[in-house]
Amino acid sequence: SALNGSSPEAVKLAAALASSWAAFAASGKPDNPLIPHWPAYDGNRRSTLVIDSTIAVSDDPRGALRRFHSRSD
Repeated sequence: SALNGSSPEAVKLAAALASSWAAFAASGKPDNPLIPHWPAYDGNRRSTLVIDSTIAVSDDPRGALRRFHSRSD
């Protein structure tokens, strides 16, 4: 595709994202065999699906930045 290329990595990422959206639309949960288990988000764990050259679940990514911007002065 013109937007993300047609490399094997781009095709794999596109398939994972499409499968996640389809699973979410069908069941309300994005879990599918192409991504790691992604737990429901809660304010303590803050599980986030990080999509980059790999797909991984990270708890509270960029937490320090989030805390910096949400501090009260």
